[in-house]
Amino acid sequence: MKPLYTFVSHDHRYGVALPQSVVQDMLIQARASNSLETGGILIGTYNERHDTALVSRADGPPPDSKATSHRFWRGVQGLAEALQRRWSRPIRTFYLGEWHYHPFSSPERSALDDATMVDTGLHSGFGCEVPVLVILGGDPGGAWTLRAWAYPNSHMPTALLELFPQNQE
Repeated sequence: MKPLYTFVSHDHRYGVALPQSVVQDMLIQARASNSLETGGILIGTYNERHDTALVSRADGPPPDSKATSHRFWRGVQGLAEALQRRWSRPIRTFYLGEWHYHPFSSPERSALDDATMVDTGLHSGFGCEVPVLVILGGDPGGAWTLRAWAYPNSHMPTALLELFPQNQE
């Protein structure tokens, strides 16, 4: 059994679940970013009720991404092809949303994060009805936290509340 980081909306209409291995990959990428923001896309499937995004991968930044200590622009180079390959496999996985890292800072979303999600998440052509955003904040080698949101429409993000780490069968 592996720990599972689970976030759900207050009304339980939206959720996201990240296995420890995915969070570990995010932490490794954050440590390698040399105190610059970093991020990428979330890949996976949905549960049977189609109300929870089950993340199986947190891909790193495409080669044309740009980062500063306070901003991350996720590039697009190679994304369409990579997503098509994943969709073509016997077990299909697909785009679920975005993740990024706030170096040594709070994992709270900003107006810029919301605008980016509306632009890249909802209008990316990746076919995701309700993309999610996961932000890792703090020290990736020490004390860190995760926050998550669902974007069911282009105006109001829905906060996803963290449940205590659970065991995954």
